[in-house]
Amino acid sequence: LRLMASAINARELTQATSHELFRLYNSLNLMHTGNSGMQKLLIIADRKGSGCATPRGLQLAHKLGIQADVVAFTYAPMKQLKMKANQKADVRKRLLAEREAVVQERIDRHKRDNQKVKLHVVWEKDIASWINKQCARGSYDGVLKTGQRTETIAHASTDCQVLRECQARVLIIAEKKRHH
Repeated sequence: LRLMASAINARELTQATSHELFRLYNSLNLMHTGNSGMQKLLIIADRKGSGCATPRGLQLAHKLGIQADVVAFTYAPMKQLKMKANQKADVRKRLLAEREAVVQERIDRHKRDNQKVKLHVVWEKDIASWINKQCARGSYDGVLKTGQRTETIAHASTDCQVLRECQARVLIIAEKKRHH
């Protein structure tokens, strides 16, 4: 199923409309569980760009009638900073608060009137491990995130790690449609 989802991601998701995403995700869900068993969708907020994961994830959760949790990651290495521990803690709090404000505004702009959405802002460098741990605990039935091309010879991308290791269904979406 994961390999099929990867092949579909590579071929079709770059040009899929929200309606097509809904149909695809629903069919993958039915194939995997035999019913619509989804209860909770984890939406990974984009760090940069247009932030398409949040509106598309909220739309998908609304159409499926499931709970949406948005997680926004932020991280900055602070070991090298010549600051006292309390100053580093203040910088961390400020960065988390700034990230929360940006993502909360995006959620407020795109959620439906009666849609309940939880926002979690997490200080984490290893995003794939965090996602995989949450899903292994059974916290989420599905994950939606925007695809990123960050792999190198020595490093597998976050997307690849999540697709390989995540115990929940994963839907990677493209930020931009490809035009042939």
